Amino acid sequence: MKQKYLLNAITAILFSTQLLALPPQVEADRLGLAAKTAMEAKDYETAVEKLEAMQKLGVKLPDTFSYHYGVSLLETGRYKDAQDMFDKYLSQGQGAKFYKEALIALNTIETSLKNIELEKMRIQRDKDELEYDQVQKLYNNLIK
Repeated sequence: MKQKYLLNAITAILFSTQLLALPPQVEADRLGLAAKTAMEAKDYETAVEKLEAMQKLGVKLPDTFSYHYGVSLLETGRYKDAQDMFDKYLSQGQGAKFYKEALIALNTIETSLKNIELEKMRIQRDKDELEYDQVQKLYNNLIK
């Protein structure tokens, strides 16, 4: 009896979601508005989620899509992905609405990636020095 009830409930849920399904372009518009709201609230993780879902719909996206997606990716620390989005956006040329802002974002990404590499190098150097100090102490203890 429970299985039949559960099966009916699942069927009802699936059926109701199919009734509520929007045409892909309308769903893209809905997701775009949700992403915009998330970005205004500085909830970039949600914005990325909505923009990724929007992209998967396979519909024509707004000209500014790659810019806004790039901003959201940048704010979540996904620098390489953000760089790809800004590159894609800038391929529209100097007439693109957020052309200057996209260039500034690319400069920010370049600086961030450089700082990350420098930090990695510093951490490796500190690790190497620590290992050397530990080996030196072991050696000194052995020769005493």
